[in-house]
Amino acid sequence: MQRIWRCFHTGGLNALTVPLLVAGGTVVLTDGFDPERAMRILDQYGCTIVLMVPTMYHMIMNGAVLHVDGGIAL
Repeated sequence: MQRIWRCFHTGGLNALTVPLLVAGGTVVLTDGFDPERAMRILDQYGCTIVLMVPTMYHMIMNGAVLHVDGGIAL
C-alpha cells in the first residue's frame, strides 16, 4: 500500500503516515505539486491510496484524458 500526499500539518503525520509505515506501507512525499508529475508518481509507485486537497484533484482532472479501460493520461 502506498500513498502520495503533502505534509502540511502533524495530523497527516500522526493519523496517516505513522500507521501506514507501521503496517509496512510506503509513503511517497514530493517537494511540490505538479499534476503531470503527480500522475507519473502514482503510476511509478503503484499508489493505492492518494490524499490531496480538492484543488490538486481539480488540476489533475483539468489536464486528464480518461480512457475507456480506466486508465488516465495527461
